[in-house]
Amino acid sequence: MYRAGNSVEQVFGGTVIKQGDRTPLGFNFRDENGELVNLTGTTIQIKMASNKGVVVEKQATISDQYTVTFSLGEEDITGAGDMMIEFIVTYSSGLQEKFPSDDWQRIRITPTLENVEQYGVGYITFEKLTGEFKNQFDEFKGGVGQQIDDQKKRVDNLISSTPQPSEVVDARRDESGNGFINLKAHLDDKGKKIGSSSGLPSWLQKSLYDVSKQFDDHIRDFGINVRRPPYNAYGDNLSHPLSSRFSTLAQAQAVFPKVTALTQEIDWAALQTAIDDAMTKGKSVLVPDGFYVTADELGIGSSTNMKPVELVGMGSSGSFLGEKPVIITRKDGTTHTLIKALGRGLNIRNICLDGKNAIADLMQVDRGFEMRLKDVRFYRAEGYGLLAKALSNSRLQDVHFDVCGSSTKAALRITGNQNYEYSSNTTHMNNVHIERSRGTDLDLAYGTNVDDICEFILIDGLHIEGTIDNTNGAVTAYKTVPHLRIGNVRGVEIVNSFIYGGKGVLISYEKQRDIGASVGTGVSISNTYLMGHLTSHAIDSATPDRLIDLVSGDGFTLMGGTLDTALVEHIRIQSGFGSNVNIITHYAPTRSGASAVKVNDLRTGSKSGITPNHITVGDGNAAAMLRINIERAWTFAQRRGTGSSAELNLRPEGDGKTFSIDTFDGTKRVLTVVSSTSNPQIGFFDGQSGKQTVTGSRGGNAALDSLLQALASYGIITNNTTS
Repeated sequence: MYRAGNSVEQVFGGTVIKQGDRTPLGFNFRDENGELVNLTGTTIQIKMASNKGVVVEKQATISDQYTVTFSLGEEDITGAGDMMIEFIVTYSSGLQEKFPSDDWQRIRITPTLENVEQYGVGYITFEKLTGEFKNQFDEFKGGVGQQIDDQKKRVDNLISSTPQPSEVVDARRDESGNGFINLKAHLDDKGKKIGSSSGLPSWLQKSLYDVSKQFDDHIRDFGINVRRPPYNAYGDNLSHPLSSRFSTLAQAQAVFPKVTALTQEIDWAALQTAIDDAMTKGKSVLVPDGFYVTADELGIGSSTNMKPVELVGMGSSGSFLGEKPVIITRKDGTTHTLIKALGRGLNIRNICLDGKNAIADLMQVDRGFEMRLKDVRFYRAEGYGLLAKALSNSRLQDVHFDVCGSSTKAALRITGNQNYEYSSNTTHMNNVHIERSRGTDLDLAYGTNVDDICEFILIDGLHIEGTIDNTNGAVTAYKTVPHLRIGNVRGVEIVNSFIYGGKGVLISYEKQRDIGASVGTGVSISNTYLMGHLTSHAIDSATPDRLIDLVSGDGFTLMGGTLDTALVEHIRIQSGFGSNVNIITHYAPTRSGASAVKVNDLRTGSKSGITPNHITVGDGNAAAMLRINIERAWTFAQRRGTGSSAELNLRPEGDGKTFSIDTFDGTKRVLTVVSSTSNPQIGFFDGQSGKQTVTGSRGGNAALDSLLQALASYGIITNNTTS
C-alpha cells in the first residue's frame, strides 16, 4: 500500500540541466514535522515524466542515511522541456511512501547543440557574431549599390523616352526640400549616405567589433573569469588531469606556474593561477556556476604577499545548492584542506565548499584582518568547516555550516595565533546557521594554549540546530559535547539567536587560562531562545540534562529570551565559577516528562545577580503585597522610606519547607525556620526545636531553669549552669 509522503528538497545538482548531462542530482526528504527522513534500509524508485507521459523510470542510489541521488545517462531518452519527478520509497517493512505529497519535484532539461542544430538554430560567440554581422552588412551594402546603379539606368531610359509625369518631378526633392537636377542625382546622394556615420553620436560611429571589444575589456578590468582563456577551467564535476591538455610539465607550467605534476587537476590549477594573478593585478576572481574539482589545497596569500583578494561565485547564492551553485569540491579519495588563506582583506561571496565527508578541513584562515564571508556554505566535512585564527575587524554574514565537524573539531572555531596576533578580536557574525554538526557547532577559543583567546565578538541571528552524531553518515549516538563552547573570552555578545538540540549542553562557558593581567572576562546573552530536544512536544532520549553550564570564569549575563526544557536544571553554576552572574530570563512551562529546576547554583561565599524567577507586587491578594519565588539563594535589602509602617511576612509556599539566614561569607548558619503546620520549628546557630514552654515557679529557680533549657534548645545559649 502507499501512503502520502511530505516534502522534497534538492541539496545538489541543479534544476536546469542539459540533455545527456550525467551530473548527479541529490535530494533529501522531510516528514510532517520537518525532520529529515532516515533512508537506511530502503529502496527508492524514481519516475520522471514530461507533459507527454513517463519518460524515465529507474532505481536511485542512497548516498548516505538522508540523501538519495541519481543521474541521467545517455541511455535515458527524456527529450527537452519541463520534467516532473516522483520518488517511491519502499521501507524494509514493505510500506511504500511517495514524495513529495503535494506536487512533483521539477527540473528543466535543455537541448544540446546537436538538438538545436536539428531546428536550424546555431550558437556563436559574441566576437564571431560581430564579425559575421559585419561581413553580412558589407554584402548588403554591395547589393544595395548594384541595385541603385541598375535603377538609375532604368530611370534615365524612362525619362529620355517618355514625357515626365509630376511624380517624377516630385521625386527630385528629398525629405528636407533640397532639389536635384534630376532623379539620378537624388539617388546618387542617397547612395553616398548608405553606411555613412555622419550625424551619428560618437559612441555609435565605432564598429560593432570595437564596441564589443570595449565591453569585453571592461569585464576583464573588473575581474578574472576562470572559465576563459588562459585559465579555461571546466567546472563540470569531473576529473581533468593536466595531462589531458598538456604533453609536458613545462607546457603546463607556462600557463599554470605553480603546478608540479601532470596528474594535478585543471580546475585546481585554473583557480590557483587566477587567484595569484588577481592578487598581483588587484582584481576579483569570477567563478561561473559549476562544480570545480581539486586534489590540492588552494592557497590564498603568503608571508610575503598578503594583498587583498576577492573570490566571487557567479551562480546562485552560495548558501543554496539547488539552483546553479558555485561549488569547489575535492577529487574522490583526497583529504586536503580545500582553501588555506593568509593575509588581509580576504573576501569570498556566493561559494560552496563541499568536502564530500572526507576526514579533512574545508577552510583555514590565518591573520584574517577585515575578512568578509557572505553567502558561503561549508558542506560535508569530518573536520573544521572553518578554522579562523587571528581575525580582526572581520565579518561572517549569511554563512551556513551543514554536516561539518568531528568529535574533536568544531564546525566553526575562532581563536588566536601566537605567530601573528594572540587573539581574534572585533568580529561580527550575522545570520550564521550551523546544522547537523558531528560535534561542537561553534567553538570560541576553548583550550589551554597561550593563543586560545578571542574578544569583542558580536553574534546576532545565530541559529544552531542538531542532535545526532552522524559520523560518516550513520547515526551512532546522540552527541554529548556542547553545541556552543565558550573558552577564554571577553566581550562576547550573543543576541536574537536560537539554539536547539541535545544530548549535550547547549552552551558551556569554561575559561581555562588567564587572558592577561587586569583583563576582565565576560559573556552576555540576550533575547535568545534555548530549547532542549523534543519529540511531539515531550522529552526524549536526546533531551539535554541542562541548557547552560557555567563551569569556570566570571562575568555572565542572561537577559530576556527563554529557556525551554531540560531534564535536571536549566542553568548550572558550578562551584568554581566567579561571583558575577546576572540572570533575568523567562522559563517556559515544564514539558511533559521534564522536571528541571531553573538555576542550580553550587557556589558558596559571595555571589550576586541571580534574579528570581518572578516578583509579584500587589497581585490582588491583600495579604501578599510582595512575593518572591526563589531557587537557591537570594538577597533582600530594606531601605528606609516614608509612609505607614508595614508588616514583612516571609512565607514558604509549601508545608514543611525550610528557609535559613547565613552569615555573609556563607560559613555559619544564623537562623533556620521550618514552616510546618503541625510542627513549626526555629533554630539559631544550627540549633533547632519546636515551640518551647517555660514552666516552674517564679518564686524559686524552677522557672529560671526551664527558661535556660528552652533557650538552649533554640541554640541561642549553651546551658552550662549547675544546680
